[in-house]
Amino acid sequence: MRNKKEIEDCLTELYVKRLSLRFKKYLHRSHFNCIYNERCSLTNGLSGHKVGCCRNSKISQNDKIFICNDEQQAVKCKYYICSNSKEDIERQFKKDISDPKICGQKEPKIAVLLWVLYDSEKIPIKIEKKGWFTNLCKKLLFWKANGLA
Repeated sequence: MRNKKEIEDCLTELYVKRLSLRFKKYLHRSHFNCIYNERCSLTNGLSGHKVGCCRNSKISQNDKIFICNDEQQAVKCKYYICSNSKEDIERQFKKDISDPKICGQKEPKIAVLLWVLYDSEKIPIKIEKKGWFTNLCKKLLFWKANGLA
């Protein structure tokens, strides 16, 4: 059986790994990450089929739609602006893992480690201001103890 320090180290390592994967996904040059790209339905009889449409007025002139639906177009585009920032991604990641339902769905390995790590501890009535991660763990334990997680 692993001790608490080993589990905390594993949790920290997993946190860093999963956050870096999100950075890679949301900061790389892709049509999905462009501020001008919008998912549009085409009116060609294909119900539910959406493609990336560029909404930059310098590219889509005279009400013509420019389809930007693959990586190569985004890589070559001189007007590309990433719609995400590292701060926004990290803020969303912290928000995701602070909600037990979302954490369980999006980051199940982190949820399990948090569950195991703080299963046997009791939450004090007053939460100390040690940092967001400590407070998150205490909240998760509180939710579990009260049948909310």
